[in-house]
Amino acid sequence: MILAEKLARLQQEKEKCESDRFANVDQFMAGQLDKEVYQRRRADLGRLAERLDADIAELEQKLKAAETVTDDSLSQALGVMKKYSGADELTQAMVQELIEKVVVTDPEHVEIVWKFKDEVRNFIGI
Repeated sequence: MILAEKLARLQQEKEKCESDRFANVDQFMAGQLDKEVYQRRRADLGRLAERLDADIAELEQKLKAAETVTDDSLSQALGVMKKYSGADELTQAMVQELIEKVVVTDPEHVEIVWKFKDEVRNFIGI
């Protein structure tokens, strides 16, 4: 999932930023940096950390919302399929709930587009 990959990348950037903040303090304490350079780096890294924290929080919310939608869609799909699992024939009600469209390309070829295809495929691992 793209959101999860982006979140992982931002979390790695945050870890590097924190590491750089510690290195900045260590270099200043060791006398390798003068006070102005240390303070400028500290301010820059502080702003970067704040931006990363905000971006991470935003992505976590988006990811949580996406997971909720997927869970709801799967629950709806399973509920509809369970409702019709013992049916002996296809009824109009079933067609309305299960089929998005029927595409007739010629007299010998018909394609049925199911409403819950993605949820079902994800659920069964295809």
